Amino acid sequence: MFSFAPLVETVSELEGKPVNKNVAQFYNKVNLLVYICKGGAAYAYHMDKACEGLTYCTRDIIAVTKSDAKAKFKRKPCKRCSK
Repeated sequence: MFSFAPLVETVSELEGKPVNKNVAQFYNKVNLLVYICKGGAAYAYHMDKACEGLTYCTRDIIAVTKSDAKAKFKRKPCKRCSK
């Protein structure tokens, strides 16, 4: 099985665990990776880490799979970046 781990240093998170930049870019290209704010009032997942909706986040922003954002975190698509 191919591992992305040794390619570059860890720079983001996937499902709350550190992952390397190439893995994050792959997941993002196939629309599997989304960003959520860990704040209590947060309700959406974001396709773009630079989305205006995330600028209001006062807690950590983490990358998770889209399925986890929906199932585990009960998030809905952002109206700004998920069109």
